[in-house]
Amino acid sequence: MLSPDRVRQIFTLSAAGMPVRAIARQLGHSPQTVRAYLHQRRTPGARAVTRPGLFTDLFADYCRQRFTEDPDLRPASLFRELTGLGFPGSRSTFYRGLTRRLLPHRAAGNPGRGSQLRQARPGPPAFPPARRPCRARSPRSPERCSSPT
Repeated sequence: MLSPDRVRQIFTLSAAGMPVRAIARQLGHSPQTVRAYLHQRRTPGARAVTRPGLFTDLFADYCRQRFTEDPDLRPASLFRELTGLGFPGSRSTFYRGLTRRLLPHRAAGNPGRGSQLRQARPGPPAFPPARRPCRARSPRSPERCSSPT
């Protein structure tokens, strides 16, 4: 979203004969953004309209109801149920919607086994640091490096 003043600058520079790429470079925007305002596909001061999400209130309500009925329900099983009911989104869309809409509500009650979405996975085990090779060792002075013990 660009301010009306910035869009006026775009139109002024364009009317002066400056190419789109030069306007974009000078004002710090992409050529696509400048072109969108010049062709009036975007309105100054208004955000672009986003697509409605696929994880609608209907699906969120169904998930909330299923988690209430069965606190140990796995999200993967719920995803299979939803796709059978007509959920058009992908698995990542489902998990994103679940994380944004349901897990904050679910954290107050019994998280169930589905809480693995937010659980931190243990990291790799801590190993002792590897020994660095001795760079001071040379054929002339082998005694400068201590031998590994």
